[in-house]
Amino acid sequence: MKKKRLISIIASLLVLSILTGCANSGGSNEFENTEPTSSKSSQEHDTLTVVIPSDVGSLYQWDTDDSWALNVICEIVDPLWRISPVDGSVSGCLAEEWEISPDYKECKVKLQEGVKFSNGDPLTTKDVKWTLEEAINQPWCSRWVANFEGVEIVDEYNCILKWSEGDPNFMKYFAQNSMNILPADYIAEVGVDGYKQKPIGTGPFILESWTRGDRIVLKTNKDYFMGSASYDTLVIRMINDANSALMALEAGEVDVVCDLKPTFKDVVAQNENLRWEEAASAVFVYIQVQNQKAPFDDVRVRKALNMAINREQLQAVALGGGGSLAPYGISPYSPQWSDNDLLPAYDPEAARKLLAEAGFPNGLDVTLTCREGDYQKPASEVVQANWADIGVNCKVEVMERNAQINDMIAGSYQLGWQQTTDVILDGSIWGMANDSHYWGGNGANRAFYKNERFDELNALQKIELDPGKRKEYFEEMKQIYWDDCPNMPGFFAPTTCVVNKDLKGTYAAMLNFYRYEWFSW
Repeated sequence: MKKKRLISIIASLLVLSILTGCANSGGSNEFENTEPTSSKSSQEHDTLTVVIPSDVGSLYQWDTDDSWALNVICEIVDPLWRISPVDGSVSGCLAEEWEISPDYKECKVKLQEGVKFSNGDPLTTKDVKWTLEEAINQPWCSRWVANFEGVEIVDEYNCILKWSEGDPNFMKYFAQNSMNILPADYIAEVGVDGYKQKPIGTGPFILESWTRGDRIVLKTNKDYFMGSASYDTLVIRMINDANSALMALEAGEVDVVCDLKPTFKDVVAQNENLRWEEAASAVFVYIQVQNQKAPFDDVRVRKALNMAINREQLQAVALGGGGSLAPYGISPYSPQWSDNDLLPAYDPEAARKLLAEAGFPNGLDVTLTCREGDYQKPASEVVQANWADIGVNCKVEVMERNAQINDMIAGSYQLGWQQTTDVILDGSIWGMANDSHYWGGNGANRAFYKNERFDELNALQKIELDPGKRKEYFEEMKQIYWDDCPNMPGFFAPTTCVVNKDLKGTYAAMLNFYRYEWFSW
């Protein structure tokens, strides 16, 4: 049997990959007694006030895949295993011990004993079984429960997870934010709608109030089994205007602002009371190409546009020099990343020749869709100028987020920026994004790209337990991707966090999933 030592090895490899691959540099209230709690002075140190850049629509993990909603949800509930937001290492959370069968079809899990939900109910294997088997029916969990058969209860604290086929990434799947363990008895008592109104969990914080569109107030769980926060109250404020968020931080009204764009870095540097944290995220931003539409069904056109992008300029202008350029959507935190894999060469002359060969000696007209924020609009302006140099007239169409996504799902576009997140820090996410089984609304392959050999290799790597063999599969997949150029790789966006200089334990989280209980005064 393989024991926890295996996970330590995996964690070490993940940390190594990071070190080598990436340089960090209101609406109505839902509850009673929920008057907004004003932030206390940072000198009192009993409250931490954090700003996130968007509203939270739900605190139920199976209602949303929004990263900022999940950011809050994960302060209330816990998974069996957790992926570190700092270095990507995998460690036990509610799972205290585990043993994996050689074929990866079973995993014996022993839970932490004495853990309680915030209503006082004990956490047991009944909660694990109910949650994970219910997850099989949840759309947001479909990627994580393939081949998962269910949970066999041994006793209150021991159970066996079972799969029909082994999967080398199952712990990373079950560490996802839609796979947190929920309270079975409480949900049976109040119903799913009742839980959505007042969610509880075993996490480091307990929900006190939620003023929609304004703030969420959480009290510290003083009995948290992994160690409680050093302050009493966590306030999550939702401010989508970056200037307003920064002004609140400068005025001492808040203590942390998440996800400011690099354009604010110089302003922050001039304030001795603030500190800028930055790292490359695992959010891949790239240009999808509708492979089924002429002229983009011609690989020469796709390659010409790809090699006409000046990626150094893209990084300097759109990312403020941060983030990480990449030749594909495998993140620098993944074991399949290699520093030896080169970026597409910038070669405008060769691009012009390819366009001529494809029947466009005088260039062509194209439309590139993007949305405000998320680096897409400034990146579009760089690409637009680059393509003009090879005779391509690019119209940049700025769209509302959901409208753009819906167009891409329907395939009714030519070229468009897309973002995928390597949430498990493994090349499997990139594989799915280019697999024809995940076309349109079925997944992230909105290029409608199909290569049967790529699909075959992707299916093999998902269940391959030999790391060396998995690497071989991925190397061949990379070459196919390079030859076919189904889309145009961009960059892993910067992730930032600006904090009060007196705060300790702060960092820029690679996936925006912060452990706020780690912050202290």
